[in-house]
Amino acid sequence: MISFRQFEVIRAVMRSGTVTEAARMLGITQPAVSRLLRHTEDKLGLALFIRGRGRLRPSDVAWSLFPYIEKLFESLEAAQRATAELQTAELQRLRIVSTPAISTCVLPNVIHRIEERYGRAAISLETMANFEAASAVANGRADIGFVFVPPDYPDLDSIELGPIPIMAAMRADNPQAEHEMFGIDAMQLSRLISLPANLPIGAAIVESAQRHSVDLRLSIEVTDSFTACSLADVGIGIALVDALTIELLPNLVARPLQIAPFVRAKALLAAGRRRLSLVKHLLEEVRLVCPIKDGPEYGSLLDTRNDCRTEPASEGRN
Repeated sequence: MISFRQFEVIRAVMRSGTVTEAARMLGITQPAVSRLLRHTEDKLGLALFIRGRGRLRPSDVAWSLFPYIEKLFESLEAAQRATAELQTAELQRLRIVSTPAISTCVLPNVIHRIEERYGRAAISLETMANFEAASAVANGRADIGFVFVPPDYPDLDSIELGPIPIMAAMRADNPQAEHEMFGIDAMQLSRLISLPANLPIGAAIVESAQRHSVDLRLSIEVTDSFTACSLADVGIGIALVDALTIELLPNLVARPLQIAPFVRAKALLAAGRRRLSLVKHLLEEVRLVCPIKDGPEYGSLLDTRNDCRTEPASEGRN
């Protein structure tokens, strides 16, 4: 096993290129840096650096490790920031993770409303894939996640935000735009752009197509709805995407699909964990946009008792 200190030395040398500068960055002696590097390479049985002309050049092995080392230190720095914020207790930091469609089409206006009503807060919004967002909430790296059809995580509570229809997005000059609906025959004759079946939107389309005995064939597969819409916007084909994303491209027109696929949007919360009051305020604003389904568990999931409350901003507050 490599110690944290050894990772720290590898990172410093890769960033600086010399033992002298790495020692200065770490506040230790040059011999200590050299000794740790040699010990690490001997322990691994791998050459991490190529030595020559007074400099250390990272080997291919070191470059392969570097992204993981950087992520390790990014997590440490995030933990240090969070600790500092908890010590000062001046601001609640609301950490949001979300699938691209919700983060770009729903959350900007919601966050704006939060700041107008409650004053400025420390908010981070990170866009990621559904399973990554669910994992971030389950592991405590985020306070709330917004996803389509999340994976089954035992440590998560979920609140359904309602069905989001999947529609056909096309240019206004596309012949199919003349019709009120994108029918089955048109689907089989058109050049289709959408997401693969291992992603929620793609899976929903495939399921609906099979239910209607439609032989679905995509001409272009992409990993997100915005890319699909961008391709449709330049006339490459017709994008089958969530209705939220289509609104971002005003040149496109949307038509409902005859096979009527949809995805379910959900908010994810860590089960049994204390809720920031900002989480409750965020969901209250989101429900103005998405038809959140009330259930007997809704109030308990948003219980923020024993939390630091955020009160509405007074007039004139920035």
